[in-house]
Amino acid sequence: MHLDGTSSEARNNPARTILLVEDQAIIALDEKRTLEGFGYSVLLAYDAKSALRVFGDRDDIELVLMDIDLGDGPGGPELALEMLLDRELPIVFLSAHSERETVERVRNITRYGYVIKQSGDFVLRSSIEMAFDLFAAHKAERRSAEALLERNSLLETILESFPGSVFWKDAGLVYRGCNRYEARSAGLAGPADIVGKTDYDLSWGQRSAELYRDSDRAVLESGRAMLHIEELVLPKEGEAIWLETSKVPLSDPGGRTIGVLGVSIDISERKRREKALLEMHALQNAVMDSSEDMIWSVEPDSFRLLSFNRSLAESVRTRRGLEIVRGMSPAELCGSPEPGRLWEGFYREALTGESLDRDGPEFGGPGLLRLRFTVLRRIDAVFGISVFAKHIEEPRRGDDGAVGSGFGR
Repeated sequence: MHLDGTSSEARNNPARTILLVEDQAIIALDEKRTLEGFGYSVLLAYDAKSALRVFGDRDDIELVLMDIDLGDGPGGPELALEMLLDRELPIVFLSAHSERETVERVRNITRYGYVIKQSGDFVLRSSIEMAFDLFAAHKAERRSAEALLERNSLLETILESFPGSVFWKDAGLVYRGCNRYEARSAGLAGPADIVGKTDYDLSWGQRSAELYRDSDRAVLESGRAMLHIEELVLPKEGEAIWLETSKVPLSDPGGRTIGVLGVSIDISERKRREKALLEMHALQNAVMDSSEDMIWSVEPDSFRLLSFNRSLAESVRTRRGLEIVRGMSPAELCGSPEPGRLWEGFYREALTGESLDRDGPEFGGPGLLRLRFTVLRRIDAVFGISVFAKHIEEPRRGDDGAVGSGFGR
């Protein structure tokens, strides 16, 4: 103990500020000296009015030690309620009485201790320290709960923003949750309605339910994800739809697989476009193959073969004994570099405009071809060059009758 009455502990620790509200001046001064001896900085108020004024002026108050009976005017419980509306902090009540009626006055108030006066310095000090510890623990617990709530809110926002279904099941393939998109797809009012149900209970038919559960079991048994599964859903009512689904195993902290998480997006429109594109390509190929003219296309950079019709394939097979495939270069089609370079020159010249008419040599034969080159564009980008070719007996002549190099316009 030092000469000023403070302990070594108080000297070594930063002072925490306590507001002492006590209507009896002598008792108040004695309690103030005791608290300062514990190492606290103490503000003193003798009634509710002065207590509210001090409380409002000082934002460094960390605890209120409040007498229940403050004489005339509002008592300690009423004053505590008003303070707690302004800020949250621990309040410890003091009273000279321990009767049930006195204790009942503070039952519905958030409090961190109730100390009987004259209980001794040890009890008072322990009650204050406990109040600080409890308040800190409650704040940490509340922060943790708020952080958890924020994470859950963020997760819910992510789930509801996902443009498809999100769902999770336990190891028994019973639904434990989903987002609203999945709930609507299952014919339910909301996500809560799916909990406890299986695929057999939902709007898709039994065949689809069995297919879903088969892939669920494969994920659970292997412990490995299944990605980009294309599934045809056959609902009990309405049109069939296509889904692209990915499923991953859910594990507990020990690594044991306890369920499956799945995400699905509706790819019905994409499948319809793919089908229409395949049908269009099939039609185009049929038209190309029905033509006696040779038709092909090449890449705009390497001039390698992109597509070709039956007439070109048969012509090269007959003259060179070669089965052509996509990706062949002009030199490979011609059988040597020199005629290959000639064809590359045609393609480069075609790229300088929209189309080009030329006469050129057969691939591996002695005949001549009448050629029409057309640049293929998608919006502003060139993606290929198409060629239509007819066999001709003589090279095309110019207006003056001259053959020139044999490849005039």
